[in-house]
Amino acid sequence: MPDGIESENLLDGFRVRPDDIVTYYKRGAEFVDAYRQLYSLLDEGQTRASINKIVGKGRARIWLDDGTVPPVVKALTRLHEIGFFGSAEGAVGENSLDRVRKDEVTPFDHENERFLPLNLLDSMRFSRGSLYSAGNVNGSRRLRLESECMDDLLIRLVDYVAGGDIKVNEKIVAVDSYVSRILEAAGSPLGSRTITDVVLPRQVVTASNILEDPSSSDELKDLSRHVVRDWLLMFFYVEKCRCTSSRKYHSVLTGSRDPDIASKRFDLFKKLVEYSELPFGIGYNQPVATPYTHPASGEKYNLYSTIVHFDEMSEFLLGRMRDELRGRILGMIDG
Repeated sequence: MPDGIESENLLDGFRVRPDDIVTYYKRGAEFVDAYRQLYSLLDEGQTRASINKIVGKGRARIWLDDGTVPPVVKALTRLHEIGFFGSAEGAVGENSLDRVRKDEVTPFDHENERFLPLNLLDSMRFSRGSLYSAGNVNGSRRLRLESECMDDLLIRLVDYVAGGDIKVNEKIVAVDSYVSRILEAAGSPLGSRTITDVVLPRQVVTASNILEDPSSSDELKDLSRHVVRDWLLMFFYVEKCRCTSSRKYHSVLTGSRDPDIASKRFDLFKKLVEYSELPFGIGYNQPVATPYTHPASGEKYNLYSTIVHFDEMSEFLLGRMRDELRGRILGMIDG
């Protein structure tokens, strides 16, 4: 592939389509199609009797007379309002709901201003958070981040990414369901971070693949380095990097029930450190197996994780990385 022409297969790792969100809702595509058809018929000047016959009298009454909006349409509308989904060129819809009705909503991708902030949010989730199902008919999602790792700037970042749809208390920062859906569609796994079998989040895997591909454009490689470097900066911001008595620093990668996943996670983490061009290296890794009891089910199993030891790491360097990340975040949320 000639330089400058990006692989669509690779770019798919950076993309979330409206239809990806629709699939999470029970009969989501059916409701979206019927809702759009109803308003298309209305725009055409069809009679109420004709609309009732085509769409169904019950749906026409609920959606037209009562003004009810199907949950799946609400999700697409809110994600457009926040800015995750864009507007098609030449869109004529008067507001976000109208543009969803007219199918004028475009996918979320690497060109969106929330792409890099979402990457930071998912780095927080990987180290200090979990994505849960609310358990209702449409399986609403909630992202929960541990408050103890959050300072005022990180809360501002989460609030910006979520369009203000967050709740904060002394234990957790909870993110609204619709934004959590974007995370899931972008590859974030459901469940506790301590049992996930995803090697690393999809966007950093995609970035790594792009950086390995000699046909990737320089522009896309620059973006991918930002993705990798930002993700690691956040990892060290929220994940404790401990110093031993010998002045060596180490961190523990999120564990897995599968030792093979834990090993692959370390291998990719090592690549990310190289790609990030941060001024430290991986000294050695120490696989460990820890007996674990699942807090909900009571199931007992070994949790396999990796202690990663770093060369050239210091408190001074950690402070520089924190300062760099603060500057990146302020640039994202303040423009």
